[in-house]
Amino acid sequence: MSTQVSTQVSEPMMACPFCGADGEDLVMLEIDAAQYAVTCDCCAGIGPSDALRDRAVMLWNGSALRALGRTRRAFERAVTVVQGEGAR
Repeated sequence: MSTQVSTQVSEPMMACPFCGADGEDLVMLEIDAAQYAVTCDCCAGIGPSDALRDRAVMLWNGSALRALGRTRRAFERAVTVVQGEGAR
């Protein structure tokens, strides 16, 4: 059974890597005895779990950064394709 716990951690949580929600939509859950994960109330996304809340946030933020990187690379590829088509 999951239980919502305090989100007081040393590092701020980045926006959801699944839907972009942030702030009050992000909550810390104790998903198992001494296992924590950040979850998104907006899309029900759940991040990697860890025994420490701070590490669960770091893992969540890493997921968000990877999602942003994928999005940026996809955008840059699309721009390159469009610019290449305009040159014809």
